[in-house]
Amino acid sequence: MKIFNEKWEVTSNLIKKDYIFCLLSDIHNTKYSTVRVWRKIIETIKNQQPDNIFIPGDIVYTADDLLSKKTREKLEYLLYGLTSIAPTYISLGNHDFKDGKTLKAKDTLNYLKSLENDNLHLLNNEVETINNDIIVMGFSPRFDAYYPKHREYWNRYFIEDLIEAKLKYDKNKYIILLTHSPVTIKELSDTIENMLSEETDKKELAKIEEAKKALENINLVLCGHMHNGLIPKHWQKIGLIKSDKGIAAYEGQTLRNTFRKVRYCRGMYSVFNGQMIVTGGVNKWSTPSPIIGLISNIVAKDITTVCLKKK
Repeated sequence: MKIFNEKWEVTSNLIKKDYIFCLLSDIHNTKYSTVRVWRKIIETIKNQQPDNIFIPGDIVYTADDLLSKKTREKLEYLLYGLTSIAPTYISLGNHDFKDGKTLKAKDTLNYLKSLENDNLHLLNNEVETINNDIIVMGFSPRFDAYYPKHREYWNRYFIEDLIEAKLKYDKNKYIILLTHSPVTIKELSDTIENMLSEETDKKELAKIEEAKKALENINLVLCGHMHNGLIPKHWQKIGLIKSDKGIAAYEGQTLRNTFRKVRYCRGMYSVFNGQMIVTGGVNKWSTPSPIIGLISNIVAKDITTVCLKKK
């Protein structure tokens, strides 16, 4: 099993010193996860000597992954292994809001909150300050904001939930936003001016303007969710895949509505006044099963290292 570590550099005049961040997403810890894989990821991240570690969501597949003590212990091995390296910040993804047959999404939230300590921070629409230099925010839109049957409402959901979160911004500090999916925030960045010109309802217009103002304060957005478009990393290395496109797997009734072409699967993008980085994900196939579990423990993993340098 190989771990790919994609590296990016960003600069800012808002910080007092240089920083190194490690980013990993889509852990999907289930009973098929192994300490062997988690140990290798911990070692790889440790070698980067990061100042902070960020995990923008999908810690589990469903809440029922927390039923087993052994499965919980594997997750804690990973999370506390990361916190032994550097302060670690977690936001939530769509699978962290997914009910199981026995446990509910609130159980996932309560469990993750119970793990918090001085070096492990759960940011569920919350804000932390790093070295009085950086503000890190975790923003989690509603569960429906990820699934195709609600696609026409994604932008509206994102805007409404961002306003409801009441995150506090400080223009004098470097602001990092952890949010699971890159799709809506990129689309809003590209289309929000058109939304403002086309909206006729005054209340809706005010919401869009408030969201735009908030998003323009963010310097760096860190995301996952796209699983590298389910594209083998080796295909990128040899130049077979050069775009940011790929495939997303949803829970559909037919092959056609299970697999869909998607964008924003990897790389760095400009959004509003800042940048957005999408990491390829630790687990590419999240559905827990013996075969998928075996494949997941063999195929390559993706992490990302971000060098934030003072101008």
